[in-house]
Order: sequence, then C-alpha cells, then structure tokens
Amino acid sequence: MLGFKNVVSVDIGSSLIKLVQLSQSRGKIRLDKVAIVDNPAASFRTGSQKIGKGAIAQAIKHSLRKSHIKAKDAVSSLNGPSIITQYFKFPPLSGKELESAVNLEIQRVMLGRLNEVETDFQVLPQSEEKNGKQNILFVAVPKSMVRQRV
Repeated sequence: MLGFKNVVSVDIGSSLIKLVQLSQSRGKIRLDKVAIVDNPAASFRTGSQKIGKGAIAQAIKHSLRKSHIKAKDAVSSLNGPSIITQYFKFPPLSGKELESAVNLEIQRVMLGRLNEVETDFQVLPQSEEKNGKQNILFVAVPKSMVRQRV
C-alpha cells in the first residue's frame, strides 16, 4: 500500500506543466486524469524579462479546473545539483532510537548547514539486509527551492 486514495502529481518542466491524477483501490494504482499545458515561463527564457510564479500558479489552477482534477493531495519533484540524497545503514532500532541515530548522521553530513535546508528521511521498504541493517534514504533541499514550489 502506498498510503493514499487520490493524489495529483505536478511536474513543472522547462516548457510544459504536466498534471496527473492517480487513485489507489485494492492495492492497485490507477491513472484517472491527465492535463498538459504550456509553461508560461518558457516563452520568456531567452529574453531579459522574468515571469512571476503567479503565472505558473494560474496555469496550474486553470488546468486543474479544465481537466476536473479534484485530488486534495499533491506531490512534486525537485532536481538539481543542490539537492542532497544520501543512504544510511543502521542496525534494527526502535522508532525513537532510529530517529536519534538519523539526526546525528544528518548533522555529520550537513556540517552546520541545517538552517539552510529542509530535510526528511524514509526507512526504505524491505530494507533489512541479510546482515540485519536498515536502509534509510535521507534528502536535503535548499529552503529557497521549496519556497519556489509551495
């Protein structure tokens, strides 16, 4: 189970904005609706003018209405060299112990830059290896990138 009933995925590309509504029923994922619209910022990339985030937000809102996408939850992805992903391995630990161990490792990896980034981690499914270790995926994203998308 992925833990959702309805969700819209938002992909803001350099030339297109893609919206996909997915639903989950009986453990299966279904593609319900799709919307693709030109990214209004694409036409301004070569000029000195900049288009505001408001135009992109309006394009998304218009596409959601036009395609009748009703999902309340949304997911999006970010990419780029400033995003940090790291895998950690720990022996089996309880929830609080694991959180403490991960936080210590995050402090080591981030070297005092924690106030500049948003962080999260996830225990990977079926991650217990033959040697009993848990695999943890850690992600850090600059707060400025998050603010641009939210």
